[in-house]
Amino acid sequence: MTVPKDLTRQRLETILRRQDPPRFGKDYEPAIKATVAEAPTRSRPAEVESAKLGRAVSTLKVAHREFLPLVLHCPWVIDLQEMRMLPYMPAPHPLHGHPAAEEMLLTSMKGTLAVAEELGVLRDHPVLEDESGREELEPGCWVGEFLVFLQDEAGPFCHNFQLEAREDGLAGPETKPAGTRKRRGDGSASRVEQRLYAHVDIPTFRVNTAEVDPLVVANLGQLLLWHKREHRFDDEQQEILQQAFEMGIDAGASALEVIEGLELSEGFDRYETKVWLHQAIWQRKLRIDLFQRFYMEEPLAPETQDIFDVYGNWFRRAAS
Repeated sequence: MTVPKDLTRQRLETILRRQDPPRFGKDYEPAIKATVAEAPTRSRPAEVESAKLGRAVSTLKVAHREFLPLVLHCPWVIDLQEMRMLPYMPAPHPLHGHPAAEEMLLTSMKGTLAVAEELGVLRDHPVLEDESGREELEPGCWVGEFLVFLQDEAGPFCHNFQLEAREDGLAGPETKPAGTRKRRGDGSASRVEQRLYAHVDIPTFRVNTAEVDPLVVANLGQLLLWHKREHRFDDEQQEILQQAFEMGIDAGASALEVIEGLELSEGFDRYETKVWLHQAIWQRKLRIDLFQRFYMEEPLAPETQDIFDVYGNWFRRAAS
């Protein structure tokens, strides 16, 4: 949760143009983009390409980039709205207008002004700044991190995520909102966000990426780097690849050994075979142990536990 940098009337108008209402899929625009001009000071902005979404995802800190591959890898995820403005006035449910939710009766959101007043923290609500940086008596907005859209047999639903980075020395802790300075309302923002979404039956999960096995983070991050590359294998050739790598997993062979064998027996290009392999694992067509580091030279270890048996509660509909 953060307040956009230099929240002037002009900046708010830009956010509203993108987010009133937010669009879906490839047409979605975050309230804060991963650019030097928009990202808060001391953040680490970067864009991450997603084939599933058909666009680049804006990330502002390490926690976003550590958790994003798990989100995109999840088979139940159908959409993501990162850096989504929390509406300060009443607004439609986040699923309103989504193609998967056409038949649903949805509750409207109250808006952060009403929720802040309900919680007794209205004085902490963001306000606009004038050109000199002085606060004006006009409401501004908070911006959330990841609003994830999922679907199961009962239909579409949403989960909201507040993210912090692992504290193992690899990335360093990022437990405070990324802002230009400590802003009034930092302590209230999380409560308002959770209550805002709870009113429309959207749970909020506070996740520190230290809760995710670092090898899973590393493996999914590696696979994500390959997931949009191209190969020229047709369906018949891909069936040969599938069988060869499944046999390699059963035999404890390394990926490199299987690739070399396919080059000799089928004439398959090494690079394109690597592309296919990474994408088959990413698409869950080929199942290996993602709790062990995936190296091309090391034996391919068979899956012992599905990562969504371990982390699935973040992505499954809560029991009613």
